[in-house]
Parts: sequence; C-alpha cells; structure tokens
Amino acid sequence: MSKLEKNLSKDLQDLQRELSSVQSELNDMRDVLDALKKEIAVINAQKVDSETLLNKEKDLSAYVSRLEGIISGYAVSFNNTLSSYRAALKDEVKIMSSAALESNIVSTVVGKATDLMIDTIQSNYDEKITSDEALSKSLEQVIEILKHDLIAKVYEKEDLVTVKPLRGDEYTHEAFPKLLGCLKAGIIPMLVGPAGTGKSTAVEQAARALNLRFYTANRVQNAFELTGYTDAVGKYVPTQFYEAYRKGGIFFFDEVDSSTPEALVTINTAVSQGYMAFPGFTTPVQMHKDFKMVAAGNTYGNGASREYCGRNALDAATLDRFMVIEWNYDYTLEKNLIDDAFLLSFCWGLRDVIQSSRIHIIISTRGILATLTVLRQSDGAFTVADAVRGNLFEGLGKDTVTKLIGGLDALDKQNAGKIHSSYLYSANPYYIATKTLISVLK
Repeated sequence: MSKLEKNLSKDLQDLQRELSSVQSELNDMRDVLDALKKEIAVINAQKVDSETLLNKEKDLSAYVSRLEGIISGYAVSFNNTLSSYRAALKDEVKIMSSAALESNIVSTVVGKATDLMIDTIQSNYDEKITSDEALSKSLEQVIEILKHDLIAKVYEKEDLVTVKPLRGDEYTHEAFPKLLGCLKAGIIPMLVGPAGTGKSTAVEQAARALNLRFYTANRVQNAFELTGYTDAVGKYVPTQFYEAYRKGGIFFFDEVDSSTPEALVTINTAVSQGYMAFPGFTTPVQMHKDFKMVAAGNTYGNGASREYCGRNALDAATLDRFMVIEWNYDYTLEKNLIDDAFLLSFCWGLRDVIQSSRIHIIISTRGILATLTVLRQSDGAFTVADAVRGNLFEGLGKDTVTKLIGGLDALDKQNAGKIHSSYLYSANPYYIATKTLISVLK
C-alpha cells in the first residue's frame, strides 16, 4: 500500500467517525421532531374543522419557523463536521477528490433530514386533509418549501466552499490568459486542440484563479446526465451541472463534440434562459450569478476527422455561443513540466515525423508525462522500451514503428554537422529503446 493510499485510508476512517457524529445529531433532531409531533397531536385532538385549520396561518408559520430553527442548528453542526473532515485531509488529496466526497456527505445527510421532516408532517395531517383539496395543496406547498428552500440553506452554505488558490509559481498553458479573459467577460470559451494538451488542467486552474468551484462532465449522451433524475422513491439525484448551475462555479463540458444533440440543446436552453427545469422541482431553478461554463473538443464542431472519427458536427446555435480558443501543444509548458531533455527531444521529433508522414497517432503532453512518471516512480518495473510502447506507441504495429524510426533517421541526416552528436536521435536512449521494439512487434 502506497503512502498516499495509507493517508487516504486514515482520512476515510476519520470521516467515518465524523459521519457517526452527524448521525448522533440527526438522532437529536428526531427527538425534537417527536416533541413537535406531540404538540401537533394536541392540536389535532381539538377536532377543529378544515376551515379553522386553514385560518391557523399563524400557527403553521410558527411550526415552519421551528423547523427552520432546527435546520439552522443542523447546518452549524454539519459545518463543524465538515471543517473537521477538511482538517484531516492531506495535501496530496486534490480539490476534486475533496469536492466529490463533500458532495456525497451533503446529499446523504440532507436527504435524511428531509425525510424526517416530511414524515413528521404527513403522519399528523394526512388523515385530516385528504378530503380537503385546498388544505392538501397548502400542505404540499409547505413540504416543497421545506424540501427545496430550507434544506437548500444547508446544501448551499457559502462557508462550505473551499477552493485551493492558484499559486503564482504554477505553470500554465500559453493560451491560459485568453481562457481566463473569456470567463471574466462572461463569454463561454471552447478550447479546441489535440488530446492530452492539458485542457482539463487549465480549466481547473482557471476555477482556482477565480475562487470558484470546479465541476465537470464529458461526452454527455443523455439529457439526464446534465439535469439529474428522481430515483425509485422520488428523491432527486443531482449532477455536476446542477450543482454548478444552482450554487455557482465553473462547469467544464469536455468532449462537447462527442456529445449528443439532445445534451447540447439542454445546455443551450439552460444558459440562454437563465433558469432550468430540473426533475422533482415544481418551479424552475435560477442560474447562479457565478455560474460559468467552458467547453472543449478535439475538433471545431464540423464533424469527424481522421484522428477523431467519433466526433459529431455541432449546430449553428451551439457554435454561435462559444468563443473558440486554439489549444495546441505548448512546448514551453512541456519543457517546464518535464525535466528530461532526451525524452522531450524524442517526442518532439516524433511529432515532426507524424505531421510529415500523416501517421495517425498522437504524442500528447499527457503521454509524455506518463512515460516519465512510470519510469521514475515504478521502482524499475518498466524499461524504457516498456514505457514508450505502453504510453506512446500503444497498439502500433511493426511497420508503423519502423516508419517512425526511419523518419527520425532522416531528421538526423538533416542535422548532421549542424548540432553536437549527442543531440542526434541516434544517440537518444529513447530512440535506441524504440529500435529494440521492432524485433518484438508484429
């Protein structure tokens, strides 16, 4: 078990203890609601008619205020629990992991609190109001308020938001200022470029630069992946899009050119109207003032290409909403992130060969980083040839690799006498390792 896994294991144990504490708070809340139930039973015992009940707005308002007070106390308890959890997290755990775990905790405890309140109200009033349509509707409205307004105060408390700030010494992509500029101006940017150029990382960095939460979804095939759905017992199951839309934050819609038209229409409607109908809600949800969106794709929305054959064409309404930013490989960023000159020279040379020979493979920043990481952190489990084959040449046959080696040889001939011999590909350990692959490939 790695050090990070041990730390995570300990953090999860601490989290379990904190959840037990939350359960204790829920039990206390149940006792308070039981006391309220007895008070309501006394009112019911008076056997007043429906008209009198309708006139007891002051009593009903007081009851709702009592519940609101319970929720306020519960919010404080929950926030203390969450603060303790955050304190236990190690620096190695990224913001996304923390956000995902936090979301699960919030959904669980808020769901339990909602059930307790609704059960208490319905168990006391159902029999008396079933024959009175007006009173029944009034009760439904009260339940809706409790479920979607009071609970939302816990779910959306601003002090639950913790964003790791962008450090001044972090390396960013050369087009990062354009991305940040679009977001500040309220324009939806669409990052277009090859796979593995750091688009996701850049959007997460932009969220931290703007002190906003980061949410993401990719290759959306159905509208419910954005809007959420109600489960078998009628509970709303939220999505990353819902949370960003209602609470504020940057929603990163990755692989937008692989998503279905249905999903794109849903996004267009939500952004253009400023409100959205979500399942289980009787009224539309208003778009948060701090909701921002970034789209990304490998094509310009004109359909499939040789390298990206599974891409769809985007309709004019969708394209018109985006500000396209070209997001290509940033060689300066790669040089800052990857301190292996031989690996960089080898991969940059491969890109030149690929472009001139029209071989359909991708040498991405992500792939280069993965190659370096596996060589340095796998305790010698991988040879250079293993790392190159697994991260850069996955699935390639003998003929293709031979063409790539031939292309590098041609580059060496062009540079012979112009640069020091140690910088030629023939002296590069990655080139030498790749040549050994030819004998084992088919």
